[in-house]
Amino acid sequence: SGPAGLVSATVGAHVSGTPKTPWKATRAPLPAGARPGAYLSGVACPSVTVCVAAGTYTDSSGKIQGLLLTRHGASWKAAQAPLPADANTSSGVSFSGLACPSTTVCVAVGYYLDSAGNEQGLLLTGQGSSWIAAHVPLPAGAATSAGVPLSSVACLSAVACVVTGQDTGASGSSEGLLLTGLGSAWIAAQVPLPAGAGSSWVGLGGLACPSITACVVTGGAIARSSGIDQGLLLTGRRSSWTSVKAPLATGAYADVSLFDVACPSVRVCVVAGDSTAGRSPHSPSQGLLLTGHGSSWTAV
Repeated sequence: SGPAGLVSATVGAHVSGTPKTPWKATRAPLPAGARPGAYLSGVACPSVTVCVAAGTYTDSSGKIQGLLLTRHGASWKAAQAPLPADANTSSGVSFSGLACPSTTVCVAVGYYLDSAGNEQGLLLTGQGSSWIAAHVPLPAGAATSAGVPLSSVACLSAVACVVTGQDTGASGSSEGLLLTGLGSAWIAAQVPLPAGAGSSWVGLGGLACPSITACVVTGGAIARSSGIDQGLLLTGRRSSWTSVKAPLATGAYADVSLFDVACPSVRVCVVAGDSTAGRSPHSPSQGLLLTGHGSSWTAV
């Protein structure tokens, strides 16, 4: 039922431990006036003594608010997530990504509902009790009144992070959004498509930043001519991004969906996804693994 349904039924807890020590649970603290219950959706630990978690809770008036928890040593402190001035006073908040490039700065992304009921990107930077909400820029040609939910964040360094999301083009089609920056300074770029890959819909999945010069993003585009889902692999930062179509494994047909990505080095990344095994709409899907970087990828 989503975060709104979970808030009333669960209690957020932090569980920590190592292979040599027992795990222990700690009830998540809540801001003053909060109703019992919280839902935690993400965590990042820039050091062995500092961690930040993001989620939601319900305030005294019954509104779902963003929850930001910061741990220094053994103590957790709670803060209510700030919202832009156009936020709907009776709507909710959702977090989908969290990254901490240093022990003093974290970036949390997600969405909120504006006064017109549209989903808008939520882009927060801070730590502890000090967080600011940044304006989400849009690339040229984007429809400014459209919803812009943000889905994931990863950091190239302590001074630059990359965020993925969605925006709506002038024609009404869904297009991927790429942001690079930190604090209140962000640059927007639209997802480039490989040559000849006309698309009516673009979605982004996983995100990893193995170096200070380039990130890798997985995604997909539905071809306007065939309706077939094509996997996309993007590499870049700021306004400079390149894309290639995901290769197919032997015996696979099409309809590629790419999800998560991990990069153990600057030259090698691994992507997880799936594809269909035949031309029939009822063909079974099969797991897909891609290895590579930049424009060179192999599939199994």
